[in-house]
Amino acid sequence: MGKGKTYFYCFLLVRGSKCSTFLQYRSINLWYPKKTAMKNTFILIAFCLASGLIHAQKVKESDLPSSVRTSFGKLFPTATEVKWSKESATEFEAEFKMGKEKKSSNFDQVGKWLGTETEIKEMKLPAAVRSVIAKDYAGYKIIEAEKAETPDKGSFYELELKKGSSKIEVRIKDDGKIVTD
Repeated sequence: MGKGKTYFYCFLLVRGSKCSTFLQYRSINLWYPKKTAMKNTFILIAFCLASGLIHAQKVKESDLPSSVRTSFGKLFPTATEVKWSKESATEFEAEFKMGKEKKSSNFDQVGKWLGTETEIKEMKLPAAVRSVIAKDYAGYKIIEAEKAETPDKGSFYELELKKGSSKIEVRIKDDGKIVTD
């Protein structure tokens, strides 16, 4: 490090893109001249702390609104290993198992079901879905596959695809039609 320079290193724990399936560390290397270093130290520390708090926060089941607990219990009466998190000020997510399947389901603060995702293996994808991937996304590999269900779009497959350093997410119905937002 050079004379008269102050460096700060901040490591952020960034939540993965899909239901906590992976975590990444990101490093920020910031340089400040000595005169401004002390003034900006507080801002940097606050930024680092706030970045970790932005993502979903764990919630005890007893702290959930009763409407959320009731709706979840009606939809998934045999769920096990349930873990709750607060996705936003108005949305809760349950990650759980039903039999051998791993699922996640989201609810708003009044208990309205917003959607459910179920992890699936690539070989369980319908032939029409695999055909669309082979034809329209040649060269891409499936990194993650989930069957999603929402009240407004019904049932579809949500796929994360990778080709080299390019990653894309595609939503495809059982019949092979691509779902658009």
